[in-house]
Amino acid sequence: MRRQMDNSDDSVLAPPSPRPAEDRVETPPLRSESAAWPQMQALLDLLLILAVFAVSFVPFAPLLGLYSDDWLFMEQLSTAPDQSLTGLTSHLFHLQPHARMRPLHLFYTALQYFLFGEAPPAFHLTNGLVLYGALAFFYLFLRALALPRALAVSVPILYALLPHCSTTRLWFAAAQANLSMLFFFFASWSLVAAVRAGAARRSAWSVAAIIAVVASGLSYEPVLSLALVSGALAWRLGERRRWVGPLVLFPATAVSVALIKAAVTVRVAEDHSFASSLLSARYLSQGWDVLEASLIDLGVELPMLALRLLGDQTALQENRLLGALAVVILLGISIALFVITRGDGAGSRPLLSRGSWSKVALAGLAVFALGYAVFLPVGYLPPVTAGDMNRTAVASTAGVALFIAGIVGFGCRWLGSFGRLAFAAIIGVIAAAAFIVSGSIAAFWIASGMRQEQMIAGVRAHLPVPPAGSVVLLDQTCFTEHPGPLFNLDFGPALRHRFGRRDVTGNSALGGLAVGPDGVGIRDARFEPQHYPWGGSLFAYLFISDDFIPLTGHEAAAEWLERRQVDCPAPSVKALLLSF
Repeated sequence: MRRQMDNSDDSVLAPPSPRPAEDRVETPPLRSESAAWPQMQALLDLLLILAVFAVSFVPFAPLLGLYSDDWLFMEQLSTAPDQSLTGLTSHLFHLQPHARMRPLHLFYTALQYFLFGEAPPAFHLTNGLVLYGALAFFYLFLRALALPRALAVSVPILYALLPHCSTTRLWFAAAQANLSMLFFFFASWSLVAAVRAGAARRSAWSVAAIIAVVASGLSYEPVLSLALVSGALAWRLGERRRWVGPLVLFPATAVSVALIKAAVTVRVAEDHSFASSLLSARYLSQGWDVLEASLIDLGVELPMLALRLLGDQTALQENRLLGALAVVILLGISIALFVITRGDGAGSRPLLSRGSWSKVALAGLAVFALGYAVFLPVGYLPPVTAGDMNRTAVASTAGVALFIAGIVGFGCRWLGSFGRLAFAAIIGVIAAAAFIVSGSIAAFWIASGMRQEQMIAGVRAHLPVPPAGSVVLLDQTCFTEHPGPLFNLDFGPALRHRFGRRDVTGNSALGGLAVGPDGVGIRDARFEPQHYPWGGSLFAYLFISDDFIPLTGHEAAAEWLERRQVDCPAPSVKALLLSF
């Protein structure tokens, strides 16, 4: 009698060695003409992933705007003397020294501006298409590794919804992270194809894998260390171990790209002794904080966080929408996964063995750790946050998704005949909870985008034709701690871009403010002091009270300081819950 995968004690990550045909685990082949892996089955899985992603992304994407670095990009691109694609790209290379280590990021940004102009909805919808491409190749890669359909579908869906790297779905300037993952998952899938292919096609697949992993690293670097995992998993296939070309070249290329980028980057740590202090208290403390926040606070406890967010009575309309969409996601995923799991094994036996599920979870931990490895030379591990810094977790979040699926599967293995139903239901609940948290973060970004447009409109209403060298100090923003970014260092580029003048700038007055004998001193977001002398081109804009005060001297400054006092609303429950 044929032995099914769910009743095997073999590792789910290690495809079977040669066995009798009736006892062999079927591995989904890459060749489309093979009948062993029906194309309809893969198409249905990809449509399910697309449907879940569309429900979680499309309601928010058209409402997102420009944030933070986006304004600087728009200013620089709109003022480029040569508006061709080549001219826009070279202009960014000249003006963005920090980003030269990511040349495909600059090209990708210039390409979208060249195609759409300043069109945030087009930027965000393009980002969604790229992200779905990454999810599709993630699924194909997992299936190519002989993982069962339920797992191969669950992991990309969790990756698409988890809030760990929510910024990459909301921020134009962080869209290169998804582009990097698209290239990487395609490279990993191509690597498996190279290992399995015959001599005639092996070279073509190898070249595709190498080019794609280079493109991935030149877009965003955190993913490069994951090449070690892809290479190891492809090696475990065992069918072409005598041909090690792609298996050696793939991780070697990734490491080479990482070393080159480390040599040219301007963001290396001042203290280069990180290797000797890798096990220092600083790294151990940061590592534990990242692990706890990623796997516990936003992992095991994610459903409880989602329930607390829905309990915020100040956002009832928003919560109704999030709750309704979450129910759709919960039911859709649970039903689909239950149907899929029934097709992955016989009868009502649990899906996979305990050993297989534990190895999936361990693989997730490995991917999670490697996703942060690239930051060790920088001197710190980026904290887990709901703000714009969580783009750094774009690679490690894939490990979180694997870990969650592995832990859930391991636990459901003990439930006997209810294991399949429990697996489908729990993954559905976690996915719905992840959507609620990520959707709440997206709502704050949308609100911040609208607030920023109101601020710019207010300045233009009071100052339709700015005098030469105008400086506007933004005050009374009532910025509360939440993930949605409001103007800070980017207020100057935003004004220059909207006025179309390079001699107009601005800054946020939220930092340390000091009124001196000859002007105003402000400590900006980088804690660097900025000084603005009195004069007819210096203004303070108080957003809440809509006051616009020319700062010509001490008397005007005293009026500003008196009027700037305002009672800002207390942060909402959601803002406090997402202030990590």
